[in-house]
Amino acid sequence: MNAWAEQFFAAAEAGGPWALVALALATLVSEDLACIAAGLLVARGALGFGEATAACFIGIFVGDLLLVVLGRWLGRAALDRWPLRGRVSAAALARAEAWFARSGARVVLASRFMPGTRLPTFVAAGVLRAPWAKFVGWFALACALWTPLLVGAAWGAGEVVFGWFAAWSRAVPVVLVAAGTGWLAVRVAGALATWRGRRLLWSRWQRFVRWEFWPMWAVYPPVIAYIVWLGMRHRGMMLFTAVNPGMGAGGGLVGESKRALFTNVCLGAKPFGLDLSFIGGADRFG
Repeated sequence: MNAWAEQFFAAAEAGGPWALVALALATLVSEDLACIAAGLLVARGALGFGEATAACFIGIFVGDLLLVVLGRWLGRAALDRWPLRGRVSAAALARAEAWFARSGARVVLASRFMPGTRLPTFVAAGVLRAPWAKFVGWFALACALWTPLLVGAAWGAGEVVFGWFAAWSRAVPVVLVAAGTGWLAVRVAGALATWRGRRLLWSRWQRFVRWEFWPMWAVYPPVIAYIVWLGMRHRGMMLFTAVNPGMGAGGGLVGESKRALFTNVCLGAKPFGLDLSFIGGADRFG
């Protein structure tokens, strides 16, 4: 048994209303482990099956609704801020809302039985403004199906259910990755079957391997991390200002005059016979 469960049992072994409150609050940390702990408490005689299941149900149901509220409150606003701004169009968001309104009930039920998919599913329900009147019932049904099943399994099987849960938790990501890989393979095979599809795939590949086409959120974080590492290595966080020593203080990053920069370029080009008269005011230099 893991340390989390041992600490919980030490507080809840006596049973009573405080143990039920502790179970409900524990679901906000880990829903499945709280249900397993409730089943083991029932097996030890500290709690009844009905009250333990009810406490877990209430905690899980409230936690699910809080995630939906979080998605409605923060998730939608995040789409208008960096780095998500402009990544999702209004038309795409409308299509996603319509799809979730039609198929979201099945997704909610399936996610309850697949650890690791619940948080993104429930937050997405909030972002996509799932209708409360319709989906509250589906959230309650999903909790009502899953909670007694897991509490009962822990009650009947004992501590071995921790091993079952760990195995299932490891299997879910593998299944999701396999499904995603299969879906991608089908899409790629369909595109390769036509001339237009092959050209589109080739152009997307070219944009992927050439960094100048990458979005800013993908380009700049590693550059900034490298600059910070160089500053730490050479004991000077302003090291990056030496990138253009010929441009004066700051290396041309801050406060550099464009006119002064063009002046130096034009003066330096004259000995080589280069004509830079296309630069405004170049005829006045030299």
